[in-house]
Amino acid sequence: MTAAQAAASRIAAAAFGFRIASAILALFIVLAFPIDRDAPAQATVWGQASPFWDAFARHDSGWYVDIAKAVAAAAKTVTPTEQETIDKIAALFAIPSA
Repeated sequence: MTAAQAAASRIAAAAFGFRIASAILALFIVLAFPIDRDAPAQATVWGQASPFWDAFARHDSGWYVDIAKAVAAAAKTVTPTEQETIDKIAALFAIPSA
């Protein structure tokens, strides 16, 4: 193994270790400070509540709505049907609509 490969392996291992540690920390935070509302069934990873995996689903759902809003904003026009669809997605995940 060359020095560059060893360095790359150490960086990858450190990144993976940080990701695991941050996920465990997030789990403890969700367990210590529960979310004040239940997530809809569509916002769970396995179809039932999970303090660990639902944190990922909630985070990712916000990105999907942001992407939909950005695409709509980049378009020359947004039809009422498109805006209605974005609003439905935002309501599904309880994200305030713009």
